[in-house]
Amino acid sequence: MRARYRISEKRIGFEEVSLLLISFNDFLGAHYQMSQNYIGPILDSHIHLFDPNRPDGIPWPNPSDSIYSPHLPPDYWRISERHGITAAIAVEASPWVADNRWLLDVVKADPQLSGFIGNLDPATKEFRRELEWLVAEPKFLGLRYGNLWGRDLLL
Repeated sequence: MRARYRISEKRIGFEEVSLLLISFNDFLGAHYQMSQNYIGPILDSHIHLFDPNRPDGIPWPNPSDSIYSPHLPPDYWRISERHGITAAIAVEASPWVADNRWLLDVVKADPQLSGFIGNLDPATKEFRRELEWLVAEPKFLGLRYGNLWGRDLLL
């Protein structure tokens, strides 16, 4: 049975979120048995790669965070291999426009990385130019945009 959800307001309330979570839990339970028999490839659709040792550093995580260290493809594959993950899509976490280019270079250098999701702010003057540049890249899959880095989707 396929559940259908319709959210007609820009913001949803606690009850709607609770319903979505309960329904998602039901979905996971119903598909748990099927997943026990699955032996095909697994693609991780959302990983973050970053290197605080780059010349300009990184905006996140903060140096005081426990994960403040390089997290590059070899680190990811070392951990994910035992879970049967054979491919991944990197998602840019940084609001710095230049970091999209850095991530693209990292993705291009690793054949197991299927592509990446960029992070651009449509409200900036460089948005169109940077988006056109990204769209020309075969590994570019889309943009991440949300209430991140002080952005407000409702503005």
